[in-house]
Parts: sequence; structure tokens; C-alpha cells
Amino acid sequence: MSNSNSLIPFATQRAEDLFNTIGIIQFTSEFDWYQVTAGLILQGGFLDNVTTGTTVPFIASLPKQVLFIGIQPIAGAAISTALSAVTLDDFVLNHNSGGASDFYWYAIGV
Repeated sequence: MSNSNSLIPFATQRAEDLFNTIGIIQFTSEFDWYQVTAGLILQGGFLDNVTTGTTVPFIASLPKQVLFIGIQPIAGAAISTALSAVTLDDFVLNHNSGGASDFYWYAIGV
């Protein structure tokens, strides 16, 4: 029997572990998701009514390094954003909307 073009044997009992190994998107809620692809952890979501200085947790903690975080405001007016206190578990989102605003976010890490 040939093993070309197939996954290595998988011994765990959890389907989620298999999905993570082969890079199938994991939806953790209606608004958040993550995907493991070739060692990269891609994740993102929707942030509702966020005030400046809010800590945003990653859906899946990053074991080694944050490579990229993108923030997209969902509003008619121009909103400037900045990130601070970026860790392997979360980041702080700051913005100048003058109140609470909605955002999409996307992160890449390893």
C-alpha cells in the first residue's frame, strides 16, 4: 500500500486535533474563527462595541510569535487604530472614534 499523498497516521481521539493538523478552519463561535495551515495560525473575528484600550484575546494562543495583526473599522467615518501590549495571548486595541465602535480583526502567528 502506498502512502504518497496521504496524511501520516493520526492517533488522537479528538477530531479537533485532526482538523488542526490538516488545516481545516475551526469556528469557535458565530463571530470568531481560526485555522492552522502549514504551521501558521490564522485567526480573526468581529468585535462589537469596542471602546479604546480594550484587550482582545486570541482565539488560539500563539506558541512562538505574532507575525501580523490587521484591524478594519466598520464605520462610515475614518477611524484611526493602534495596537499596544501585543502578547502571544492577546492585544490591546486603541482607536479614536470617541466612543464604542465595531471592527473586524485578523492575525497571523506561529
